[in-house]
Amino acid sequence: MDPIWKLEPLSYITVHSNNGFAIGYDHNSNDYKVVRIVTYRRSTDLSNIDKYSFVHVYTLSTDSWRQIKTAIDHSNIYFYHRFNEIYLNGVHHWLGYLTRGQGHECETIVSFDMGNELDKILHMEKTLAVFNDCLAMIFYHEEETVTRKKFDIWVMREFGVEESWTKQIVVEPPLGIKRPLGFAKSRELLLVGNDERTTFLYNIVYQEIKNLRLREGPNWFITSQVVVYVESLVSFTGGNVF
Repeated sequence: MDPIWKLEPLSYITVHSNNGFAIGYDHNSNDYKVVRIVTYRRSTDLSNIDKYSFVHVYTLSTDSWRQIKTAIDHSNIYFYHRFNEIYLNGVHHWLGYLTRGQGHECETIVSFDMGNELDKILHMEKTLAVFNDCLAMIFYHEEETVTRKKFDIWVMREFGVEESWTKQIVVEPPLGIKRPLGFAKSRELLLVGNDERTTFLYNIVYQEIKNLRLREGPNWFITSQVVVYVESLVSFTGGNVF
């Protein structure tokens, strides 16, 4: 006797863990927004995987989320982590990489404009920063064999134009520095020591360094990110989806 039913192939749906998330201010509408980029994976077996990517925007004035259309397919873009992103002049930037098949990867910057809700992708690499009110990249080496590091600082003179990247300055910090975090001011570079816990403030003009002596934390604590912020009492509560 033929069965009156049969089992369909098992389907798995997972959410990619490296989703993009940002909070910013829309100068055009005088409003605050939250952006999230989510990628879903659906597969019937290990070799057949379908990916779907969505961009959602929350607007504070309407207290609601909406899904928007973008020109970029984010399903093959992977963000490194929360410590390689930066917000500048109404545009949020994430550092990640783009997969192009056969295991080939290309490092990229994904940018989202809070005003016009448009995103761009630039093929660049290394640590993001802000230098003299411009988007900047700090190139450096983390190999243990390198004792005296040099940081090459490149600046994008015209946002969105890859040809406008210009090598601005080369910084050679003192010994004992592992990597840069970013700029506190145009002349002051925040650095992390070899122990991954000590944070220094280095003046690139006068070549003076200061130990910030942050309060003691747990043994697993490491210094991983610098965030430039403006004080605000705005609170996000609730949310309606439509």
